[in-house]
Amino acid sequence: MKEQTKKNIKTASTLTGLALGATYLVMRHIAKKQYPKSVYADKPEEQNPVEGKNVTAA
Repeated sequence: MKEQTKKNIKTASTLTGLALGATYLVMRHIAKKQYPKSVYADKPEEQNPVEGKNVTAA
């Protein structure tokens, strides 16, 4: 392969990697923002009473 072709392939793969990484980070941020903290926030009767507490067996 010619040197210029190798350089072009390396540049293209670098730019593709950067674009995919940036897209992943943006989509992850959007998903975290939209994901509810609790599915049962509006239904107290269905919530786990020990959620967030340390449970030890006696």
